[in-house]
Amino acid sequence: MSFKIIADTLGATVTNGNKNVTTSSSEIFAADSTRKTLILTNNSAYDVWLGLGEAAVVDDGLLLAAYGGYIKFDKDGMYEGKIYAIADGTNTNIAYTQGVV
Repeated sequence: MSFKIIADTLGATVTNGNKNVTTSSSEIFAADSTRKTLILTNNSAYDVWLGLGEAAVVDDGLLLAAYGGYIKFDKDGMYEGKIYAIADGTNTNIAYTQGVV
């Protein structure tokens, strides 16, 4: 099922963008109880790690591998808390698509 169909079914407003990730852990998404779907994709040359509700740590937690690693949170496993990220290289961006109601 496509992201658009899921978002439409949930009545979500969809936004797309990029988040800059540095070599220091930082919050990339605030907690949001209206978040219904979120896809994060790492198109950079460096690995990115995510921390759910706590600081991200290199080589620990959820890995978004360089050149296409991704994670999808949706109705079957939505996470509404803060999301932190850290990269093992500079000038790292991850793309996102988020649906909120």
